[in-house]
Amino acid sequence: RTYRPGQPQTCRAPVSYWLFAFLLTGEVEELRELLDTTVRASREFGYEWELGAALEMRARILANRPDWAGEALADTDESLEIFVRLGDDWGAAEAHSSRGEAQERAGDFAAAAESYLAAVGHARALG
Repeated sequence: RTYRPGQPQTCRAPVSYWLFAFLLTGEVEELRELLDTTVRASREFGYEWELGAALEMRARILANRPDWAGEALADTDESLEIFVRLGDDWGAAEAHSSRGEAQERAGDFAAAAESYLAAVGHARALG
C-alpha cells in the first residue's frame, strides 16, 4: 500500500513487480487499472525501457484473460519495437513470447509458433 499507481518508482524494477501482490491477494479488479496506469506513467516520464517492460507485462496478463486477450497484440508489437531498437535481446524474446501467447489464445497457432521461434532466436543471441 506504500506505492500508488503512476509514481515513477512503480515503473521501474524491482518495484514494478508489485503487481504480483495484486494477483496473489486476489485484487484482480485493480490489476487492469494498475497495468494501464503503469504504461501511461512510463510514457509520461519518458522511461523507454520501462515502457517496453510495462507493455510486455500488460500483454502477458491480457493474453491470459479471455475477455482481454484481443488487446494484447498491440502491446506486444510496441514492446517488441522498443526492445529491438534498444538492442535488448531478452526483452525482445519476452515480447515475442507474449505475442505467441496472445496468438495462441486467439487460435492462430501457426503465427504463435513463429513468435515462439523468434523468441528462441533472441534467447540464443544471449548465448
